[in-house]
Amino acid sequence: AQRLSFSSVRSDMVLTPTKQKEFMALLEAMDPEGLSAWFKSLDDIFHRKPPMSPDVLMDTGDLLAEWMKEYAASCEAEKFLQEFQTEKKRILDQEAGTDAVWTGFQEAACHFLDQIRQEMSNREKLPIRLAKAYINEHYAEPITLEKTAEVVGLSPAYFSTNFKKFEKRTFTDYLTAVRLAAAKELLVTTQKTNYEIAVSVGYAEDKYFCKVFKKEVGIRPGEYRKLYYKGGREA
Repeated sequence: AQRLSFSSVRSDMVLTPTKQKEFMALLEAMDPEGLSAWFKSLDDIFHRKPPMSPDVLMDTGDLLAEWMKEYAASCEAEKFLQEFQTEKKRILDQEAGTDAVWTGFQEAACHFLDQIRQEMSNREKLPIRLAKAYINEHYAEPITLEKTAEVVGLSPAYFSTNFKKFEKRTFTDYLTAVRLAAAKELLVTTQKTNYEIAVSVGYAEDKYFCKVFKKEVGIRPGEYRKLYYKGGREA
């Protein structure tokens, strides 16, 4: 009698091959909003009366886990699957209604995708953090984008694109900012000449240094020194 109170819908009728392709495409695109919409597109099936049987709900969750396992393996993020499995078990152990279980699956899957997206973002950011550390240490040298890309293990083109993506400015702009920050410090704390400061911060000649300084700061190095000089000895 209890079995007769459940619908005859099976998990393979819900999660069809077409739905699997859509699901995997959304994972590949790292699109949690699209994934949420994908779940909502199946709401009608889960809102039908009579409700699905617990066995079908379990099979549905297992299928979702299998799909996510396939994706996680492709991007080396298997560690997040355990959290989904734990959450899935918790949801089913509550013996809640079909709607609540389906909503729980949706939230767990979207959380899974958010974690992977954050993990991938952190992986992309690591070379940029290493590059910035390298620039801050070697700005006084004839540093180049190509050399820095080699140091962090990326191609120059990919490194340049990602540096701008995360820093919101180009590699050259960042290097210039670091060099000029060091130049400002020398201008206000030492009596070094423009040439000496230029060489100290990575410029081969003082004329070019003064040109860049004026363009970025708005005044010449000498004028900056007059405004902010704190006094100091030759370093």
